[in-house]
Order: sequence, then C-alpha cells, then structure tokens
Amino acid sequence: MKLYKEILLKILSNNDLEVTFKGIEFDYNKLLENKTYLALEKIKTILQDESTDDKSCLEKIEKIVATYETLPTLNEYDFSN
Repeated sequence: MKLYKEILLKILSNNDLEVTFKGIEFDYNKLLENKTYLALEKIKTILQDESTDDKSCLEKIEKIVATYETLPTLNEYDFSN
C-alpha cells in the first residue's frame, strides 16, 4: 500500500488536477473580476490591518463604507442617515 501511495503522489504532483461537478458552471475569472468580490477582498484587508489602534477604527469603518459605495448596486444608498 505504501508503494501505491508513493506512485499516486508522484502522478498527482506531476499533473494538473481538474475537479468538475455535474450541473454546476462556475467561471473563476468572472468571480475574480466581479466588483462585489473585489470589494469583499478589500474590506477583509481593511479589517485584518492590526496596525491601527482604537482611535483609527473610525477610519476603518469609513474605508469600508467607501468601498461599499463603489459597488454599482449600492451607489444610490445614502449611508449618512
């Protein structure tokens, strides 16, 4: 069994692996270009930035709101209320 695992590992490490699911179509390039995905990625970066102290939390919130405002579906929402 050990030899089988070694052979399988060698085969898998030297070849591309593609997983497909019947009935599901997914375009990773569209996801990566999607404005919502890009906004979430930017918000995650903002939230994970530990270099800011408590006084800078408002700046983080303002950056997140500004990111939301760049989304086409949210441009008309008024965050000032």
